[in-house]
Amino acid sequence: MFSERTNDNPALRRITNDLRIVAGPLILLGLFASLLMLGTAVQSKIVGGLAFLILLVPGVWFAFASFLIRAASLPIVRWSIWIAIAQVALVLASFVAMFALLRFLPSTFGRRDVPLVMPAGLLLFVLPGEIALLVQLFRARGLIRASELARGFEVAQVRTAIPVADAAKKRP
Repeated sequence: MFSERTNDNPALRRITNDLRIVAGPLILLGLFASLLMLGTAVQSKIVGGLAFLILLVPGVWFAFASFLIRAASLPIVRWSIWIAIAQVALVLASFVAMFALLRFLPSTFGRRDVPLVMPAGLLLFVLPGEIALLVQLFRARGLIRASELARGFEVAQVRTAIPVADAAKKRP
């Protein structure tokens, strides 16, 4: 069933493989950061939740979406582009927030709270992959649009003709 819907475009296949390559580390880093921040402090729970939201959830989405993008689903590509843009925005916002908190509120964050910077450091490694992912998603969108335009002139199925002798017999 799925193989019938799969697009055999090699460029689209490479893009979906790249999408899975980015999704794997996102899932692993998200699990690592979320499990590492399971503490009793409210700050560690907030940071663990942000790591879950920024890394793990989009990683699972991209892993799932790679199968549907290979099947040339344009709405899934659009959603993936918006999710990747939101993820990049959250990464940049977390960098700004983390450094602003450490700079302007040094009394709140002491030596024991330095691990709060760890998710921002993990996100530093994710940012180049996210930008590359956005480029690949825009390429996938272009390939799917081009293949949809090319299918506009497919040959219709030909119906078999009724023999002339049979048609004459049916007329009164």
